Amino acid sequence: MKELNSLFKKVEKMPKEELFIAVQESSLDIIPALQAISGQDKDSVMIYCLFLHTVLAADGRLADEEYATIAPLCKAMFGDSFDYDACKEQVKKFVNNREIKNKMVELIRRLPEEIAKEMIFVTIAICAIDGKVSKPEREFIEDLMS
Repeated sequence: MKELNSLFKKVEKMPKEELFIAVQESSLDIIPALQAISGQDKDSVMIYCLFLHTVLAADGRLADEEYATIAPLCKAMFGDSFDYDACKEQVKKFVNNREIKNKMVELIRRLPEEIAKEMIFVTIAICAIDGKVSKPEREFIEDLMS
């Protein structure tokens, strides 16, 4: 737990541009790993987008920086009509949705350890990109790691 708290502090202090780039780079590793367990390219991207929406919903609100971080991938998946308002509507569906959260925890458990760690890092980076990992976000991350 102490190690996790120091990681939160470290990531919160990183420049937003670095966090954005780190998320994009990690996504290039994560999507093929998801493809290996789903069997299809489009399914792997959809699963990842669902995971990202679950991350965004962890604290019940969508920050501009969070949207900007996931927008390139989601626009590639859902088209240009996927804007801030569309993302906000999706996030509302995921807030306090225990079933989806449990599926994401199960997903993390099915992945190779290195990819699971990368997904945890992406989660922390997205949560920290608005400056602070909130208590509900911390609880979500702890659930993913359990």
